Amino acid sequence: MATKTVSLLVPADVNARLEELGFPRSVIDETRDVWTAAMNSGTPFHAKSYPGTLGYHEGIATIRMEGQRYGLEGLNREGVELCVCPTTRNAVVIVQGDARTGDIDNLHLKPSTKYPRGEVSREVLTAQ
Repeated sequence: MATKTVSLLVPADVNARLEELGFPRSVIDETRDVWTAAMNSGTPFHAKSYPGTLGYHEGIATIRMEGQRYGLEGLNREGVELCVCPTTRNAVVIVQGDARTGDIDNLHLKPSTKYPRGEVSREVLTAQ
C-alpha cells in the first residue's frame, strides 16, 4: 500500500483525489463528522483522554461501516487499524493532526500527526 495524503483546499480537487484513491467523499465526511462529535463529547468529569480515545474508535468504526457500501475493507496490520480500498490498494488510517493541520495561513508548514507514530505504524504507513 502506498502512503498518500489528501491536503488540498479546493473541494473539487479533494473529491478528485479521493476518487483516485478509492475513497468516496461521503465516507470521509461522515467519518470526520463522527470524529468531531466524539471530540466534543467530553465533559470536565471525563478523563482527559476520553474525547480523543472515543473519536479514534468511533472514527475507525464509521469509516469501515460507511466504506462497506463501496467495497472498502477493514484491516488490522500489526496493530495499526486501516480501511483499505482493494481495487486501488490504498488505505486510510485514522490519526489526529497537530496544530499545523489545516492552518491556511501557514501552508508552507508541513503538518504532522499530533503524536509521534510508533515503529510498527511508521513501517506500515511507509510500505509500498
